[in-house]
Amino acid sequence: MTMTSEEFVRRIQMMIYRSSIDGNISYLEDPPGRRPDPIVIKLSQWFKKLSSEDKEYLRAIIQMAVGDAVFGMLVILDGDRTIREAGEPLGKLELRYNVENQSILLNDPKGDPLHDIFRDLAPFP
Repeated sequence: MTMTSEEFVRRIQMMIYRSSIDGNISYLEDPPGRRPDPIVIKLSQWFKKLSSEDKEYLRAIIQMAVGDAVFGMLVILDGDRTIREAGEPLGKLELRYNVENQSILLNDPKGDPLHDIFRDLAPFP
């Protein structure tokens, strides 16, 4: 399969966005490790006392936070938000997928912005 901007964003949506949401909920349900951090234990105890409705609200908050972080990163990769500090010259980010003898520009300014593709795949709640 050839990597496209859409395929890249789809994989980000699955492997980062969804897994981060599910992972955070799982972390609260059952903290991993032999000796989890005390704050994680307290958060887990608090989470387990929530009603089903409140757990869904918390899931929606996590979904918004993760979605906003992924969206913001894609906006930066698209060049619509800069990461330069004051006084630095404006640079250009290029996200390329290199395979065999191909180099595919995934954040091509002539194509759909990555953050728009993401928004279509993972709308905020």
